Amino acid sequence: MSQDVNTFKNSGHQSLDLFESAQKWGAQTRFYLPESDKLYQEVSWQQYADQTRALGGYLSHSLEAQDKVAILGQSSYPWILAYSAIQAIRGVVVPIYPASKGDMIAYFLEHSEAKVLFCDASFIPVLQEIELSQVKQVILLDHEDAPEGLSIHVLGFNQALEAGLSLEREFDNAYQQVSSDDLATIIYTSGTTGLPKGVMLSHANLAASSKDWIELNRPSIPEHAVDLHWLPLAHAFGIGAIMLGNKLGWQSYFADPKNVMERFETVKP
Repeated sequence: MSQDVNTFKNSGHQSLDLFESAQKWGAQTRFYLPESDKLYQEVSWQQYADQTRALGGYLSHSLEAQDKVAILGQSSYPWILAYSAIQAIRGVVVPIYPASKGDMIAYFLEHSEAKVLFCDASFIPVLQEIELSQVKQVILLDHEDAPEGLSIHVLGFNQALEAGLSLEREFDNAYQQVSSDDLATIIYTSGTTGLPKGVMLSHANLAASSKDWIELNRPSIPEHAVDLHWLPLAHAFGIGAIMLGNKLGWQSYFADPKNVMERFETVKP
């Protein structure tokens, strides 16, 4: 199913990889999301692409090109959808580690000038204690009921998806303008010698990194690659592996550090 690495070409931006792959392998499975030790929920390429379009449509209705959008949550399929949708409409992703303390979350949001925040519902108590002067909206990654106590608009993830279904034209207009020179993400350093610095990476930067990885590892990449994904998505290697899978047609099984070795025995990546 996966793309022959010998025919790989540099697409210029990651969003294009997803939609090109969805055209090739639409009904085939892209993600296996664990529901129990042995059962998985399957997400097809077409479902992934359609939901990215819907979420992107919703975001494009209120965001300008190159606006910053932060993601704060545990690794999940909605996290990936948020990342993909943001970049597909010329937004800039600001990933925040879920282990971050309240003062650092406030710093990342303020310093990056994030207009929208995707987050797990468990972070709402933290958000209630910090300044959110620039954030205009919170979209919950794992919950639908808007909690009380925040002065800004809070929306459930499925609500955002549903609202975006009627905004296909807005999505298309934004998507068609994505440029390889656009800023794609701001990744913050660990800040060991002071406050974390925001590393700004364009679509061209990410595409070049992907191209180099594929060229270096070409001999060891199987034609029908299966990926056991357990790295945190907030890390460049974590989301980078997902984006490589979008380009090369991988099937990704989700795991976490606690059960990844057990998953190895059954998934056989």
